[in-house]
Amino acid sequence: ASDAGAAATVSFRAGGAWAVLSGGEFEPGVYETDGTVVAESPGLRLHGFQFTPAPPPG
Repeated sequence: ASDAGAAATVSFRAGGAWAVLSGGEFEPGVYETDGTVVAESPGLRLHGFQFTPAPPPG
């Protein structure tokens, strides 16, 4: 993000969502998210999202 407050949101149907982040206030890694990532400071990079499978119905 070039500006603080920049955001990315994803809709999903899965067990959980994880954002792959680096830069800004984050060490490079995978962070659990509700589907929205907001840059608190400039320099945050969102490389993508990963999802865990939803539990089986039943």
